[in-house]
Amino acid sequence: MLKITMNISGKTVPETCGTQHNFADLSEDDWGCKYADAAIRSGFIAKNDNYRPDDNVSLVEALKLIMQAKGIEREENSDWKLGYVNTGYSEGLLENKFSNYDTAALR
Repeated sequence: MLKITMNISGKTVPETCGTQHNFADLSEDDWGCKYADAAIRSGFIAKNDNYRPDDNVSLVEALKLIMQAKGIEREENSDWKLGYVNTGYSEGLLENKFSNYDTAALR
């Protein structure tokens, strides 16, 4: 998902992994490491202890990344997930609103 996010954003991704990340579960030899580094530099994701490369991305997480890459601000809402869904719907990124935020994103 981060590769797609970085491609949509048009931001530069280095050829090799840098030092922006400190993920215990992502080695510098991993093909996705350079995308994680670039996403941190761009503010799309935060530095955490783990990257969780084998976990599925939820639909709301994918929506958030796409909207950030396209520079679309979410609706201000006390529930950040609802803010992304409402704005994603109004911007035509979603055909329907959803409230099960744990739903896995599909290809």
